[in-house]
Amino acid sequence: MITKLEHNFTKNTKIYFEHNVEINENSYLIIFGHHINGGFIAIPDWNICCEASANSDSSYYNRIKLIDAGVDEITAKEISEYINSWIEVNSQNRGD
Repeated sequence: MITKLEHNFTKNTKIYFEHNVEINENSYLIIFGHHINGGFIAIPDWNICCEASANSDSSYYNRIKLIDAGVDEITAKEISEYINSWIEVNSQNRGD
């Protein structure tokens, strides 16, 4: 087996935020970022990771991805809305 290693992959990666969020008396460490092929949401203490979008209208998409990864619907909605709020605030701060 031959593995090809790409040396410049870190140019396309970024962590947007790492926040601890309380939802329904549970704590979720949410890491929202970008990898070489797109966005991601990781919740390591719950063994959850999924693809994500960093667009300001992506709350529904991110909610569905979280549900597909095993997050219950209420928590997925809260997390995706939290991320969407963060995107909107930070887009305004950048002048987008």
